[in-house]
Amino acid sequence: MTTHNTQRDGLLDQTVAAFGDNPTLALLALSRRYGIAVHYQDRSTLEARLDHEFTDEEWQQLAPTLEDYDEWLENSGAGDSIDYWVSDVLADDAGLTDDATDEGEFVATCRGRLVETITPREDLL
Repeated sequence: MTTHNTQRDGLLDQTVAAFGDNPTLALLALSRRYGIAVHYQDRSTLEARLDHEFTDEEWQQLAPTLEDYDEWLENSGAGDSIDYWVSDVLADDAGLTDDATDEGEFVATCRGRLVETITPREDLL
């Protein structure tokens, strides 16, 4: 569960306001600025997928569960798609390759140099 920090929440509100009160645009701008790949499901995307326009009460009821999306996606088998994206898209576009070590770690290299080693959590194996 996310804890609230009044000062931080105010800064987030100001950031979103700078993007015309559109949190999705603010998120995408932050992801571009700081080099973070994101996949999002916002209210309009979910409404289109479900072919249902949420009432504000419905949205308030389901919005707190949205922060679980990333973990659910990773555990749903989408991890394979993410791995393919990393090896196919990043390898082709940025000269990255990936490999698994004998210890089960994920190793990312860029032009033959180690970039990052990630050991999967035991509970996800």
